[in-house]
Amino acid sequence: MKFLLYISLCSVASNTCLDPIKHEEVFNDWNTCVVTALDISKKVMKVLDLEDINNFKLSTQYSCEEEHEV
Repeated sequence: MKFLLYISLCSVASNTCLDPIKHEEVFNDWNTCVVTALDISKKVMKVLDLEDINNFKLSTQYSCEEEHEV
């Protein structure tokens, strides 16, 4: 089973998220997908402006979805 990672930036304050971006890598297992999502989330949060993070209550949201063969 393969997994696709989708990640987006969200504002908890306004209850909105940007459209999710599909990560280019396909993962061989659930764990690797989730750990990668957490790593990316940490990197994203580190480059955002701290004032914006706090004012808009920014966070990331991710999903690891099974890749369906066509």
